[in-house]
Amino acid sequence: MGVLRCVIAAVLLMAAFPVAAMSQEKDIAGSKDHPLFTRMPNFYISEYKESEYEKTDFYDNDKQKLVPVEGHSFHITYKLKQGAKRPADDAIKDNYVNAIKKIGGSGYRINASHVEMKLSKKGGEIWADVGADSSGYSLLVVEKGNV
Repeated sequence: MGVLRCVIAAVLLMAAFPVAAMSQEKDIAGSKDHPLFTRMPNFYISEYKESEYEKTDFYDNDKQKLVPVEGHSFHITYKLKQGAKRPADDAIKDNYVNAIKKIGGSGYRINASHVEMKLSKKGGEIWADVGADSSGYSLLVVEKGNV
């Protein structure tokens, strides 16, 4: 009886751990990428918050100071999938800056771990911040006005 219980427990543990690891590497329910940006390969969304209204300070490179930006916001945290090779922090940040520059925006380095970006569109602006760390990266986007 004791051996049978050990075998059953071992089978259950072996079955549970891969499922738990895999479920942790999927986008959390209700999350999505921001339509302006494509995520880096081998990352999944581990945290997601969308808010109809938020006020956040961004550094305005043109004005050389922090400015308050109000609007629809997206906070997205991306984690690296287990076993995947992690790109350098600069590669992550450059990927986002290049994406916004392709559509007429600008991006600039705030410090070693963050870049901020701005895109002016007819009727509004999109402000974004990308921060990279050892476990992944985060994206904050605030849409000001009608974008």
